[in-house]
Amino acid sequence: MWNLSDLESAALAKASESLLFDDLYDFVLMRWPERIDTSHREYVDFDKMHGTIRGLYDIEESGSELFWPFEISNLLVHLSYALYTVVHKICLMQDVVVLREINRDFVRYWFEDRTIWYMLEPDETKIPVGLRGNLHAIFDEELIKQYYFKNG
Repeated sequence: MWNLSDLESAALAKASESLLFDDLYDFVLMRWPERIDTSHREYVDFDKMHGTIRGLYDIEESGSELFWPFEISNLLVHLSYALYTVVHKICLMQDVVVLREINRDFVRYWFEDRTIWYMLEPDETKIPVGLRGNLHAIFDEELIKQYYFKNG
């Protein structure tokens, strides 16, 4: 199991107990660097808002792997991926991203409305084809329901 500092242990306990977005986000931010140099763009298509930033995926992947020992890991992994998505979009526009300066509401939107909502979507046609039929393997339905209950 991953060794947590006292500060990280306290943040994890708070996030696990409350399941509130801000508490989960504060813990996820502890696994990311404070700032990311994004000047290493290998490809950018501004019209489509796509691009490749060398090393960014590795940061997200290495952080997410460390969440798996925890009971709320499913939320933490998907929140980390939402943060990765937001950082990736910002990286296309600027050379340095300071994570604490990112608008939390934008990350929350990507987490709730573009990631975990798939689990609760009754209309399967709104779910990307690659995810259909795999939702229970990807998402913890009960944990997501608890999250939405506590976050309104």
